[in-house]
Amino acid sequence: MRLRSGWIMRMAVAAVVCVAVGSAVGQVDITDKFKDGNFRALVRKLVGLAYYEPILDSDVSHITTVSLGNEYISDISGIEYFTALEVLGCSQKSLTKLDVSKNTALKKLYADGNNLTVLDISNNPALTLLSLRYNRLAVLDVSNNPALTELDCTGNGLTELDVSNNTVLVQLYCSQNKLTTLDVSNNSALTHLLCTDNQLTVLDMFNNTALVQLNCKSNQLTTLDMSNNPTLYWLDCASNQLAMLDVSNNARLTGLWCSNNQLTTLDVSGATALTNFWCDSNQLTTLDVTNNAKLKTFYCHSNQLTMLDVSGATALTELWCYRNQLTNLDVSNNIVLTKLNCLENQLTTLNVSKNTALTELDCSKNQLTALDVSKNTALEKLDVSNNYFIRQFDITGRDKIQLYRFIYDPQKSRTETLYSIRTIPITSNPSAESAVSPVPMPTAEFIAGPNPASRSSGTVSFFRHGSRVAYATLSIYDASGNVVKKIRVIDDAVGSQTTRKVSSWNLRDTKGRLVPEGTYLVNGTVKTSGGKTERVSLAVGVR
Repeated sequence: MRLRSGWIMRMAVAAVVCVAVGSAVGQVDITDKFKDGNFRALVRKLVGLAYYEPILDSDVSHITTVSLGNEYISDISGIEYFTALEVLGCSQKSLTKLDVSKNTALKKLYADGNNLTVLDISNNPALTLLSLRYNRLAVLDVSNNPALTELDCTGNGLTELDVSNNTVLVQLYCSQNKLTTLDVSNNSALTHLLCTDNQLTVLDMFNNTALVQLNCKSNQLTTLDMSNNPTLYWLDCASNQLAMLDVSNNARLTGLWCSNNQLTTLDVSGATALTNFWCDSNQLTTLDVTNNAKLKTFYCHSNQLTMLDVSGATALTELWCYRNQLTNLDVSNNIVLTKLNCLENQLTTLNVSKNTALTELDCSKNQLTALDVSKNTALEKLDVSNNYFIRQFDITGRDKIQLYRFIYDPQKSRTETLYSIRTIPITSNPSAESAVSPVPMPTAEFIAGPNPASRSSGTVSFFRHGSRVAYATLSIYDASGNVVKKIRVIDDAVGSQTTRKVSSWNLRDTKGRLVPEGTYLVNGTVKTSGGKTERVSLAVGVR
């Protein structure tokens, strides 16, 4: 900082010196080189000058760090006079140009979130960190920056990136560009690589033995070999076209995301440290996770799995295995499980009595005829729609959990809370019939069969067990509470007989149209030969 007293006299002397010897360092007034008034004010504040004092080159030549902070600055012309500058922070300033060619000592440059279309850093060989996130660069030449250890050029328009000269590069972030190739074979020190949302078809990581994190999702990769990356702990290669993925030698891998690919096989037996595993939306027919005892979150849905053994994953808290072909699922060892989604499989039984921590369960679109949730007192969300339950009482223990509505409708949201009372909504038409539950258990039950009924068979029969009933009419409701058909009950029994057919439904509505797939409620009141009134309420599935 120079003395402020007598600055006019010293400027006069400086002018004489300039005439005599030219622009000697420390004697040049560079005030007008700072075209942006806010930047000029920031520089004065940085070097301790009053607003009226001129800025000399000697005032800034020794400054090593400049950060624009939250100041509104759109032009940093004059930065070239900071010849000792090592760190420059000029992010989020809407800069359209940046000249650092004279800042040869520059080591770290942060210029994220600007509007830069070109940047020449060929005269900055000392650069170790370069961050240019979300600019408009179409070209970036880092060949003259051999000291670079961290490069972030995420969110630009780069079509190519040559890092072959950056042999000490440790972290490379080049996601959201237009790269079709990326060669990191010379970057043996690389530990972190994020190259998502490009157009890469090949990625060779064989020479990157120090790699710990790789995120290459949303590219066009068909194969990925990670067998020579033993320190890898985090891999996201989702949304590619992978038909082959080798993680057999990645014993330290804790997170693996390979969803939305074309994998038919996947060996994770060597990834014994795996805790987060997402392999959904592939073509897997088998998957062995018996060696992955540390699994906590496991997403394997939307594959073709016929068997799944998670008995060894005792730390598992979330299991999403829906849309497979599972006929059996044993979760008895997963006692800390909080979320289970196994919808759209072929399960006929499901035992969740050991899963007392369970808060969400979706087992819809299976073949369950009964379910016991009496031990699942923490349950908040439950969907059992589109199974083979005949009546609400097939859900044992539902009265012990805080649920409000029992949804049969297969079109309902799979995450909607299932409540203990089955309600058919009242329609907007005042004259339309509606049924409201819960209903008491009939004294002598009506039974439907086959149930569910196939649309191709065209009929479902209703059977009565118990005393004879007089003539009656039952209403059939769809999931919206609308009456689709009324059927007559004709019981020719004499006295009290065993089970016999008393009615049938041709799976058509009142207009003769075949009803769509779904679950229907048959509801009404009948009177027995002894004069007793009974309520009839049962569900019929149509497939």
